Amino acid sequence: MINLSQNGFTHNQVRNMLHMKHGSRKIRFRYFLLNQNENELTELKTIESGNVDMSAFSDIKRTARFRMKDTTYTVNGEEKEINWNSDRIQVFVEFKMPDSFVQETVNDEENYFITPVFSTDSTTRLTQTKIEGGWIAFSLGIFLFSSPIRVEVGGSIYRDVEAYDKLLIVKEDKITDRYTIKAGTTYYNAMVSLLNSAGVSKHNIENNGKTISNDKEYEPGTEKLRILNDLASDLNYTPFWVDEYGFFRSYQYRSPQEQPVDYEYADDDMSVTLNGMEEELDLFDLPNVFTVFVANPDTEEEYISTVENTNPNHPRSIENLGRRVVRFEEKDDIADQEALDSYVDRLASESSQVYGRLKFETAIMPFHSYSNVLRIRNSTLGINQRYSETNWSIPLQSGGNMTHEVRRVVSLS
Repeated sequence: MINLSQNGFTHNQVRNMLHMKHGSRKIRFRYFLLNQNENELTELKTIESGNVDMSAFSDIKRTARFRMKDTTYTVNGEEKEINWNSDRIQVFVEFKMPDSFVQETVNDEENYFITPVFSTDSTTRLTQTKIEGGWIAFSLGIFLFSSPIRVEVGGSIYRDVEAYDKLLIVKEDKITDRYTIKAGTTYYNAMVSLLNSAGVSKHNIENNGKTISNDKEYEPGTEKLRILNDLASDLNYTPFWVDEYGFFRSYQYRSPQEQPVDYEYADDDMSVTLNGMEEELDLFDLPNVFTVFVANPDTEEEYISTVENTNPNHPRSIENLGRRVVRFEEKDDIADQEALDSYVDRLASESSQVYGRLKFETAIMPFHSYSNVLRIRNSTLGINQRYSETNWSIPLQSGGNMTHEVRRVVSLS
């Protein structure tokens, strides 16, 4: 479960606020201009609308759009313009925590509310002190600008700005010569070296110590993001993604069945889910046998792995369909048989999730990241299942609704 505690507030206090247990929420958005080293330059106060989106299956996972007044800012008395080529923007959503009250028995009258109590000491009083609830903040991402469009609106100049998370850096940066990663290099070192070559120092990559078994070569013009994801795939790691604080991340893929639930949405008395949840059942051409073959011509090693859908409760299992529908794939390289087995498990699991998809809306819930595992309960649709989130979108306006798309987590045996 995602831990929501921060700034002295407990997980339950933050959760109760987000679910409006004590009344409506007070929300605001803040935008900070950063230089290319991600040092703060100023707070931007002319952004009027926008949204932040996450798409788990896109090359660049997190994107944003803003409409803002054309603006300058002042640093040490000097007026400056945004450098659209190198500056970055970090987006925060902030929530006001409810006020709280502390009761004390005191002998003075320095208090907010005074209630007399029965006591042999007539000077003793029960005081109730109001503690102002503070603001708590959630980062929604650090973004690079693309070329903004200037628009004249009612005599003012606005900019419509599209922005992308830092995966844009390694997508646009390509190797210019034949690039070789030598056998014996650890995958971790190869990844870090490639990130460093693109000027990226903020990363959080799982290091399992495995080494590359044979030289890996890439043609000039290959995106560094493609190389990074190729290395990650050899280990059956997640594709590279960038978190809300700008760290590049990749780690061992684990099936949503094996992961703890990050969060639960239920249609109970604290529900933040809006009416209109949609369930889509897409069974067309869904395989029930998954085989991947890897041949290494340098070492003459061959690996093969197969997973079959034998779950009697799955509508496209071999038993229920009465026949085999095979998906066969050849892969260039893999770290070892263990990595291949887990890769095929992942391929089968993700492909089989397609048949059960949900779309729904909630109030803005600011803690979602990449491929969160959610428990969804909806009594009307008869749903009480685990789902893996593939897409979400947050409008940057108070009172806006967050949209979610999720895939059902299924068992194949």
